[in-house]
Amino acid sequence: SPTISAGNAECRDVGSWRPSSVVESKRSFAEAGETGLATGAFILGASVALQIAAAGVALRLIRVTGRTTAWVLIASAVSLMAVRRFITLMRTLSTGGNFSPDLSAELVALLISALMLIGLAVIGPMFRSIRISEEAARESERRFRELFDDSPVAILELDLSATKRQLELMGSKENEPELTEQLAASIEILGVNQAAVQLFGAKDSTELMQLFLGKGGPCSDAFKHHILSLAAGNYCPDLETEVVNLAGEPRYLFCRFSVPSRYESSLKRVLLTVSDVTERHQMQTRLMISDRMISIGTLAAGVAHEINNPLTYVIGNLSLLGRTSLNEAQQNHVGAALQGSERVKDIVSDLQVFSRHEPNKAG
Repeated sequence: SPTISAGNAECRDVGSWRPSSVVESKRSFAEAGETGLATGAFILGASVALQIAAAGVALRLIRVTGRTTAWVLIASAVSLMAVRRFITLMRTLSTGGNFSPDLSAELVALLISALMLIGLAVIGPMFRSIRISEEAARESERRFRELFDDSPVAILELDLSATKRQLELMGSKENEPELTEQLAASIEILGVNQAAVQLFGAKDSTELMQLFLGKGGPCSDAFKHHILSLAAGNYCPDLETEVVNLAGEPRYLFCRFSVPSRYESSLKRVLLTVSDVTERHQMQTRLMISDRMISIGTLAAGVAHEINNPLTYVIGNLSLLGRTSLNEAQQNHVGAALQGSERVKDIVSDLQVFSRHEPNKAG
């Protein structure tokens, strides 16, 4: 019948449609699976490559920073992350699409790997710059130490920061004698050069650093008060003082304090330069004595001139008087007066010789 025929035709249409739809669905699912598999494999491969590169950069930073252990541990951790991603990649490729990684999680891991590599690449120049700065600072310190040690001028490096704090707590009582030794004990000597060791008569730098500010050391009270005044924040002009060094030799010293600009507030580092001016002081003393002798000679010449003129009259008159008719007693008196006048004349002559800085030929 027509109805049955139509039903048979519909059944034939349905039967012919269902297998083709399933095949197409399977094909589309297969294509989607292959696409997802390729995407996942690409993401995993990129993550592995980025993590290996990051591990390599971390190992290169060992030479830049000089820190081996830390960067080896970081490189090892990143390498293990790369191994984990590689295992996942091999599993994805070997199962033929039966295993599919979580693309969202792998994308996040890829982003983390990229940021890690970028961070290590950026931090490398920073560490290189820091290393260059440290090397420059070490070179500068080395040059300073060479100048410090080889300087012909005695140099002492002091730390007055603790002394400054004590004076601030005590209200700047640096001038009280009973506190001088207590405050001086808080001064730390960071270093001395060889010229200072020789100047202060010490055996070595250790002995000088231990005894310099101690009782009986080569640092005089005026010296200590000057240092404490600087620690109290007062202006300290150059100081010239007399000390007795550790070898028992008296010395006149010229002292000058200088504070590097970066330590002006803390006084963490103060340079004390000391020059031995003993010879200059002795020369000045000799010049003063010479000036006094010149003054005395000038005075002696004036006195001799003032005495010599009237003395000539006295001697002349006494000589004339001795030639007159006098009795024996009078002659004796005139002779004694004339003898005394001659003695005064000899003294005046000696004064004149002294004033001219000539040897006394008269004896």
